[in-house]
Amino acid sequence: MHAMPADAKVCEHCGALVIRKSPLIRLAYFYVLGGIAFIGLYGYLVDVETAKSLTVSWLAVGFALALIIYGRAMRHASDRAAFIYLTGLALLAILLVVGVWLLWQQGFAVPVHEQP
Repeated sequence: MHAMPADAKVCEHCGALVIRKSPLIRLAYFYVLGGIAFIGLYGYLVDVETAKSLTVSWLAVGFALALIIYGRAMRHASDRAAFIYLTGLALLAILLVVGVWLLWQQGFAVPVHEQP
């Protein structure tokens, strides 16, 4: 094993690609585990139908995040990976714009529970 500079993209001796763990990987683990826990608890404690709706949004953002992480990790190995990365960013931007537009049109929905 040889010491390599921190910014090395390939090994100076064998030419192998250097793969480093990205902070995006930690974000993905947190997103998946935290989302499952939150949506599960919300469905159990508050409202199952709203939890189903949250699941759809959560999966859409998770798919965009997966494209971004994969594209960034493989960008040195393939030109297609850069396209995948940009597709993930575009999908995330579209989801953000649609979410803001829906909030603007419909407002925030807060469930009101009547006291017996």
